[in-house]
Amino acid sequence: MIQMQINLKAILNNINRINQLSNRKVIPVIKSNAYNLGDIEVGTYLSENGIEYLAVVDTEEAKRLVAAKINAHILVLNGISPNEMEFYEQNPNLIMSVNSYKEALDLVQNCLIENIRVHLQIETGMNRLGIKSVEECKEIIDILKSANIKIEGIYTHFSSLNNLEKQELEFKKYLSLHKFTMVHCAATSTYKATTIGNYVRVGLQIYGFETNDAFTQALMIYTKPIAINDVKAQETVGYSEAFVATSATRVAVLPIGYSNGYSRHLSGFVVFAEGQRYQVIGKVCMNHLFVKVDEKVNMETKFYITCEELPIKEMATYLNTIEHEILCMFHINNKEYIK
Repeated sequence: MIQMQINLKAILNNINRINQLSNRKVIPVIKSNAYNLGDIEVGTYLSENGIEYLAVVDTEEAKRLVAAKINAHILVLNGISPNEMEFYEQNPNLIMSVNSYKEALDLVQNCLIENIRVHLQIETGMNRLGIKSVEECKEIIDILKSANIKIEGIYTHFSSLNNLEKQELEFKKYLSLHKFTMVHCAATSTYKATTIGNYVRVGLQIYGFETNDAFTQALMIYTKPIAINDVKAQETVGYSEAFVATSATRVAVLPIGYSNGYSRHLSGFVVFAEGQRYQVIGKVCMNHLFVKVDEKVNMETKFYITCEELPIKEMATYLNTIEHEILCMFHINNKEYIK
C-alpha cells in the first residue's frame, strides 16, 4: 500500500507565517485539488480555522467546495460562461473574476440579481488572462455599476521576480479607478518582494514547498517493501537488464511506479528510510521500483518517497522541472489527514 499523508495543521501554520512575512492577509490557492493534496479536506480545515477567502481556478472546482458546504468566500480565477450564472446567483459566497469587457457584458446581460461580487483581473505582463488597458477597465467598471454588481476587488498575477517592477508599475495605474476593498497580487516567488495590496494570493508555499527553515512541507508519501531480494553478482534487475549487480546486492521492491506518478526518469534518484537515503536502481516499472538497500531494511521498513528530509524540491530539481508539476504527477488514492 502507498500512503499519502497531509498535515493540515502545517498548512495553516505556513499560511500564518506568510501573513507575518507579508504583513497582509492570505488568500490560499487550493486550485487543482489543492495541488493534488485534496481541495475539500484542505478547504474545509482552513475555513473552519479562520481563513476567510480561498481561490480556485474555475466553476467546476467551486462546485466541489460548495457541495462540501465550505463557508469561506471562494474566488474563481477564470471567467465564467452565461450558463454558469445561476450557480453563482444561488451561492453568495462565490466571487467571479472579470477578465474582459465581453465577460462584463455577458455578466450584465445574464445576471438576474443585484450585488453579485466580482474581482477585476488585470493583465500586467503574464499575457494569460485579464483586462488589458485602463480604458477597457473604466468601461467595465461603468457597465458593472449600472447593473448594481459589486466590484469588490482587483488583482493581477506576477510572472516572476524579474518582471515584478514592470508589472507593479502597470498594475498601479488601475488602483485609483474605483474604491476597491480588496487588492491582491503576488505568488509564492513574489509576495515578499511587493507591498501592493491588502491581500496576497499564495499557492505552493502554503503547502510548505519552496521550503526553508520557516516552513514545513505538509506532504509525506511512504510505502513498505513487498519483497526484498538478494541478488548475486552479475545478475540483473528489472526491465532491459538496466541494473547489473557487480557484487552481492540487496534489493527492496516497492509497490509504486509510473502509474502512481513516480516518473521513469527518477531511476537513479533516492528514497528515504531508516534515517538515510537509498538509491533507486534499474528502470522504474508501472507498479514497482527497485531500491538498493542494506541489512537495516526489512519488510516493515517505511520508505519515504518524499518527506521533510527528502523534499519535493529535490525531486523537481532532479527532473529539471518545478514542484507544481511533481505534485500534479502523483496518483495516490490512500490519503491520511493530520490535524
